[in-house]
Amino acid sequence: MDSGSLLTLFSSFVPKEVLELEPAGHFDLEIEVSQTPQDGDEWSFSCILNLTEGAFHNPPFTLASESLHQKISLQGKYHPVKKRTKFSVEFDLSKGESLWNEYYVDWSKNPFRANVSGVYHIPLKRLDDFSLEASLFPLGKIDARGLLRFQDSSLFDLEIFASKLNLSSIYSFFSQEQTPEQSALDLKGEAESQIRLRKEKDKLSIIGQIQVRNASLENREKEILMEGIDIELPVYYENQIKENDEKEESFLKKGYFRVREFKTPFLSKAPLQINFLVGRNKFMIEPVTMEIFGGKAALGKSVFFIGSKPSDIHGTLSFSLSDMDLSQLPIESDRFNLSGLANVDLSHIEIDPEELSTIGKGEIDIFDTRINVENIKIAKPFSEDRTISCDVEFKDLNLEKLTDSIPFGRVTGILRGEIKDLAFSYGQPESFIMNLESVKKKGVPRKFSVRAVNDLSVISSGEQTAISSKKGFTRFIQEFGYKKIGIFCSLKNDIFTLSGTIKEKGVEYLVKRSWLFGISVVNKKPRNRIRFKDMMDRLKRIGQSEKASDQTNGF
Repeated sequence: MDSGSLLTLFSSFVPKEVLELEPAGHFDLEIEVSQTPQDGDEWSFSCILNLTEGAFHNPPFTLASESLHQKISLQGKYHPVKKRTKFSVEFDLSKGESLWNEYYVDWSKNPFRANVSGVYHIPLKRLDDFSLEASLFPLGKIDARGLLRFQDSSLFDLEIFASKLNLSSIYSFFSQEQTPEQSALDLKGEAESQIRLRKEKDKLSIIGQIQVRNASLENREKEILMEGIDIELPVYYENQIKENDEKEESFLKKGYFRVREFKTPFLSKAPLQINFLVGRNKFMIEPVTMEIFGGKAALGKSVFFIGSKPSDIHGTLSFSLSDMDLSQLPIESDRFNLSGLANVDLSHIEIDPEELSTIGKGEIDIFDTRINVENIKIAKPFSEDRTISCDVEFKDLNLEKLTDSIPFGRVTGILRGEIKDLAFSYGQPESFIMNLESVKKKGVPRKFSVRAVNDLSVISSGEQTAISSKKGFTRFIQEFGYKKIGIFCSLKNDIFTLSGTIKEKGVEYLVKRSWLFGISVVNKKPRNRIRFKDMMDRLKRIGQSEKASDQTNGF
């Protein structure tokens, strides 16, 4: 029989939503009903449906299937007096293709088979002895047992067992809508779970255990490898729980996350284990320490709570980092030479879906000074568009050591400054307000090299000065004294602003010369506003100014 013709014939009895799918295909239907003396009052029935070349799609084609070959077999017994039906249904879908939004399934490669049985009590609208056995090769197998009630006080009470779940196949299926970078991951291994799922009216509870054995995760592009992953994860969640509920915990299970070997281009750990405890709507990670780049990182006891929605997560934790060697960081650049130590002490960290906030600070000992990083926050920490923000402050920064380590002309002296509301999104600066000024220190000269003058001019105006270090008297004088440095710059809405804080007689200075002999750097465009990308292009030109200045005239 042609399903399309049949639907057209009975279109007035078919729901509009079904007709919009434009079902098509051919099917054979066999129905048998019988009653024998041995059956008593019961009636036996069976039904076999074979579908070939089945197809359907919704109007936007976000849900579609074609060339489906499916067999459905139904057997059962109906008791008219007790109004009870025992049934068993077998599904077999082994050919065809389906598309659901971004997800595509070739049923010949991923055949689906299932068996559903139970006893349905018609007046009570209750399904007893419910059983489901389903397998989707090669994803794995799922079995379920339990009770379903469809009255106003609906109830679903199921024991669900999943075994031999192929992580590689599952990830490949769900990664179809991910970015190329995410789908480049290679995940292998097997998982299994035992879950008790109970939903009565609006109340939901999930209790059970999930295990992962001998799994691996690899990203060949970034050379990241995790081998021998074992996970034991207890689960206990309820969507309706009072905040001050002091009910004694009857469920408190231990779990762990274990990795036999963890490798990156710059870090290798073997083995690594994180232990945790799980209670009702509660997840507790035990303290963890790890050596990293010559220092030690420590994650204190962490406690997370889940609210009425699984996404409503909030928790508290602490983190510290001691004596991390900056010279060991994987920064491959001939333009930068970092050396120093980093320490972090975040004694209290609060986290929820909207914000991660901290109490404490980070300290970086570098260039004869200590850089303090405070007010560390992350907006939308679980989102891809998260924003990381902090405040930075430093005193007594040695300009000679700084400029010897970065591609900038040589400057000597002492600098202090602060960066307020420094924020990063997608790995790029989003906003900040920065103030820099020099301070006097006995025994420390204040000098500006010719190259540094040119580099600062490129940053402030996009143009070099007319100073050459190899022409005129600058062939003999490579450095000039200065009295003061005063610089203000900010970034907001992709607009970068730079100005001098030293102003005399209508002139705005970034660097002011000493009274007897020296050099000043004037901000030629005090009201200039440029896009941050253009400022980054200027910074890339730094270090090239010396070569270019050789081609200019002296003064």
